[in-house]
Amino acid sequence: MTQQVVKFKKPFRFNSATVIFAVMSIYLIILIVSFALDKHASTYEVNTGNIASYYSYRAMAIRNEKVVTSAQSGYINYFAEENRKASAKTVVYSISNEKTVELSNIDTKEILTEKRLTKFTEKLDNFAYSFNEGAFSTVYSFKDAMNAIFVEGLADSAKAGKLSPGMSAYYAFEPGVVVYSIDGLENVNVNDFTKEQVKGSNYSVNTMLNGNYVNVGDPVYKVITGETWYLIAKIDENCKEELADKQYVKVKFKADNFSMEVPFSLEERDNETYIIIECLTGMIRYASQRYIDIDLDIETVTGYKIPNSSILHEDFYSIPEEYLTKGGNSGAYGVLLVSVDKETKEEAVTFTPLSIYAYDEDSKLYFIHDVGISLGDMIVRPNSSERYKLTDSKKFECVYCVNKGYAVLKLVTILTSNEDYSIVKKGTTFGISSYDRIVLDATKIEEGELIN
Repeated sequence: MTQQVVKFKKPFRFNSATVIFAVMSIYLIILIVSFALDKHASTYEVNTGNIASYYSYRAMAIRNEKVVTSAQSGYINYFAEENRKASAKTVVYSISNEKTVELSNIDTKEILTEKRLTKFTEKLDNFAYSFNEGAFSTVYSFKDAMNAIFVEGLADSAKAGKLSPGMSAYYAFEPGVVVYSIDGLENVNVNDFTKEQVKGSNYSVNTMLNGNYVNVGDPVYKVITGETWYLIAKIDENCKEELADKQYVKVKFKADNFSMEVPFSLEERDNETYIIIECLTGMIRYASQRYIDIDLDIETVTGYKIPNSSILHEDFYSIPEEYLTKGGNSGAYGVLLVSVDKETKEEAVTFTPLSIYAYDEDSKLYFIHDVGISLGDMIVRPNSSERYKLTDSKKFECVYCVNKGYAVLKLVTILTSNEDYSIVKKGTTFGISSYDRIVLDATKIEEGELIN
């Protein structure tokens, strides 16, 4: 007996997992394709910031300086501290016939009183605390300071001149700050200086040293009297423009970051501009320096701080105020644009909505930037037959704002800039606001583009 095997089709069973997987796969493919085709741009959030205008110069210092010359010939030894104020009772230096002076016959107990010993100990402690091996020259200043205390004692006890045969001590010629260097520019003043002097061409300085032999009339030191001093520097055109409407400037000394706000004046000489800064304090800090490196901190400008890469320069068409009107269902601003049929040559006047980007109150002009209108187009004044041809344009700085997902031009007014950022004015009509998102690289975007 033959058996027949009959095959039955399996009934269809709905598999929800397979369907969900297929739908998700299609959705992911659509997203990937959309992401690849859409325009992408990095954005920057607008916030308040500031930029300071700095100009760096090497300035020449001018002070009230007097050179003191030697009253006798011999070997010199200095006792007063350099860059310190000396009074009329201060012994600055001594002159002797011998390079080495024997002081063994002097009664030190009579000279080093308790007050001077205390002063001696304080200077010793301060030197030990602040000594830096990298600045070994301070040892010589310390030695001179110690000698000064001893010699002042000799003078007060009326024994100056009896130190040894032929040795004499000399008091300060005039109260002021003592400096042991001469450079030949001591008589220069703010009304009489040259380009070469300010530049420091062929500058040299003669430093006075202990133990040197001097002749009568040789310079031995100089004294600076008065706290008022001046700085003179040649400045560039940009700095000149920023200083034009100001009376004070902030000066920062690079050597120690000391700053002060001071008055100044500008002077033109031989087609060059010089700034003359009047300083009422700080003279003693830089008494031995003729040329000083400074920064001029002209002002700190505050506003919206945005990257320079976000800024572009666009032409905007100008339209007289009386030609602007409202129309359409939205009540948008626009103009009555004249169009000519290419075949019939007949004219038609239609309302064309426009976006307004700026307004000039002086000229009563609105500025637009639209694809629906261009230079050479003719517009009609509302309720009149007068016509106006678009022939003028003006460049404005602007950025692309993408708050709504597409690129919208916004005008900015730049107050100041550096290499990377600009400060733009806050609160301008048609401008940007805090927390707006702007395109970081404006060259990669066009107006109206959708941004993801």
